[in-house]
Amino acid sequence: MDKDDLKLLLINLFKSETDERLKEIYDLEVDIIMEAIDAFYETVSSKEFKELERLRLKAQQDEFFALYEARSEGQKEEREKWQGVVSEKNMELSRQAALIEELKKQLAEKK
Repeated sequence: MDKDDLKLLLINLFKSETDERLKEIYDLEVDIIMEAIDAFYETVSSKEFKELERLRLKAQQDEFFALYEARSEGQKEEREKWQGVVSEKNMELSRQAALIEELKKQLAEKK
């Protein structure tokens, strides 16, 4: 990386995903970049930022839990629906079996 190419340095700074990468850029000792990295670390170590991060994680967990609950409820409703369908079919089969038995009985009596 060329420490005289501020635009490229800033692009690399904003694309950095690890502390190691930030350290590499910091070690180039470009004042404005060093100030930006210092400000970043100062911000993420503040109580306000930590509280916001905690709230963000809690909101994410709440969302995952709500989605899980909704999915579980949907599965429960689907199970209940199919249990109802199976019960109806079983009742229909029982009626048909009873009708067949009645017809067999009538047929036997006619002989």
